[in-house]
Amino acid sequence: MKYKVLLLNPIAFDETAFIRVGRCQTKTQPGIECWPPIDLALIGSSLKQLKDLSEIRLYDGQIRQKYQAMLENIAIYAPDIVILNCSTPTFHSDIKLAQQIKKLKTHSFIIFFGLHATARPIEILESSVVDCCIIGEPEDAIQSVVEKYIETKKPKFNEINNIAYLSKEGKIKESKITKENSRIFLSHKPDRSLINNNYYKLHYNNKPFTIIQTSRGCSNKCIYCTSPVYSSRYSTRSVDSVVQEIEECIEKHKIFNFMFLSDTFTTDRKWVEDFCNRLIQMGSNISWMSNSRIDKIDYPLAKIMKMAGCRIVSLGIESADDNILKKAGKNITNKQIKQAVTDLYRAKIQTIGYFMFGLPGESKESMKMSIEFSQSLPLDYAYFYNATPFPGTALYNLAEKKHWLITHDWRQYTHGEKPLLNYETLSAAEIGKAIRTAYRKFYYRPKRIIKQLLQIHSLKILSNNIKAAIKLLRK
Repeated sequence: MKYKVLLLNPIAFDETAFIRVGRCQTKTQPGIECWPPIDLALIGSSLKQLKDLSEIRLYDGQIRQKYQAMLENIAIYAPDIVILNCSTPTFHSDIKLAQQIKKLKTHSFIIFFGLHATARPIEILESSVVDCCIIGEPEDAIQSVVEKYIETKKPKFNEINNIAYLSKEGKIKESKITKENSRIFLSHKPDRSLINNNYYKLHYNNKPFTIIQTSRGCSNKCIYCTSPVYSSRYSTRSVDSVVQEIEECIEKHKIFNFMFLSDTFTTDRKWVEDFCNRLIQMGSNISWMSNSRIDKIDYPLAKIMKMAGCRIVSLGIESADDNILKKAGKNITNKQIKQAVTDLYRAKIQTIGYFMFGLPGESKESMKMSIEFSQSLPLDYAYFYNATPFPGTALYNLAEKKHWLITHDWRQYTHGEKPLLNYETLSAAEIGKAIRTAYRKFYYRPKRIIKQLLQIHSLKILSNNIKAAIKLLRK
């Protein structure tokens, strides 16, 4: 028998688009509306090595953004195996979708991976419509599960590490959990032939872009971060493999804009220097963005990144209050933040600052301090998020213990969108109000507006900026 596999990046039941790549679980946002589902393309690349698969198809619900159209497409394709990334805010929608898939084809074998599948596999399997959950980095376990399934239909999944599954008798079982890094992530490139590469565009230049994952894991222990939940140890691809993927994107897909996705791109300074030197030697005319920890960037490194084509770097600033940063396990200071942003500004790299309101120890005074701090820094963009206590994180466990959570409804857990923590001295409503104030004070300064207008070079980019401004006004 030949099996058909569907790699599914679904639109939510209410037709909201979510970014689910890796450990992301947020709604589409100004700047980059939709991300290419590169995690699914990597899984597709690994599955093509297996026998007895007649076809592998990737369906991205973001493109049409119609739930009914997605169901019709699934019904026509009639997949034997369905694989999707289940995030915390889409949990209910994903379970409903799994139920509908089972109605369309009773014997479809459904695999969930991603952060919620890692943190809450039992909750997912209790629905009885999902057959297997992958815990942690997904590629190796998914390849093993699919291989076993097509060999024996109902195999002994206990032989495969890092999964939870329904047994033949319908009982929930968990296999051995290991700390191994994904072999496939380190050795394979995503199969971009599965993706409509021209669909994904940057707002600031309206050009196609793609994502290249360079590393996973982080040695730091920030209490709100999901990295330790998903990737327990730091691992990085070779410079050669990343450069080869860039060259393939340029030659095959005519893509020259890249987002280098990692928990912290600048963790290994030598790797970054070697990588940038390779790009400079190639003379490739690419533009790229990445992230960095505050304490992992300085002017010399920023300068070589700029020479290699780096256009934007995002920084997790979180707060202007050193005590809050310390309690959150961030291990950076106000002084270091100023220096990092200044170094990037000197290197002429645009900077995005991410702020998080509502961490333990937050107060009206500290939020006001962060708002004023954001305006004092030479940032090009700023995002102000509510602290979201995702299940599996130290923040969630602490909030549960201290009774700070205002809801356990996962639909409310979209990253940064809503205040979910209520403190004795600071309410969720006060946190939400401070975020709205922060956006208005940062973005609606006259100098900021003039600077933004000077960067508009086409009607399409103007339209993108207007849409982004409307979204900000609604916050």
